[in-house]
Amino acid sequence: MLLVGEDEGIPITAQGGYVQYQNLRVDDPRGVDIPAVVGCLKAIGYDGWLVMHSPNFDGLDPLAYAAQAHDYLRGLIDA
Repeated sequence: MLLVGEDEGIPITAQGGYVQYQNLRVDDPRGVDIPAVVGCLKAIGYDGWLVMHSPNFDGLDPLAYAAQAHDYLRGLIDA
């Protein structure tokens, strides 16, 4: 999720006010540094579940996106 200006995203309520956001793909460099997060989890020996939110991108099949996200994360975990 990326916080954006009022005319650029979708409004959600947060802490008594509204913020605008855009959903980002898991490999979008503007979002959370997923490779760093996975690297830190590996460094401490974590081997539990890793769950990601999968937003519904316009025109993108949810199962196709889930498969892409899985492959991306699997590549980071196996590296």
